[in-house]
Amino acid sequence: MRYPTLPNGVTRYGSQMGRPDVVEEPGTEARFHLYRMPMVDCCYDSGGAYWGGGDNRSGWMYHAYSDGPDGGNECFVRAIDRETAKNKVREVFCNARFYR
Repeated sequence: MRYPTLPNGVTRYGSQMGRPDVVEEPGTEARFHLYRMPMVDCCYDSGGAYWGGGDNRSGWMYHAYSDGPDGGNECFVRAIDRETAKNKVREVFCNARFYR
């Protein structure tokens, strides 16, 4: 599967700590893509932002993003599994639906 390209998360001071959520319309009924983020050296996303290491107790980093006419919303959550990640995304986007 091809994941979206994350913007550069490295500044002249080093890696940024995580990434901000983009909430254009919190009540949107958009459909979200949700995937477990592949990490580099266990702690950095593909754009270089630092998230800390994940494991079976603390969870993994998930990225949810919408596309189409309601696109532009995205959310980053740490969760043990996909269902938990969906619930955490719904805390930000209460009407979120998911592909797959």
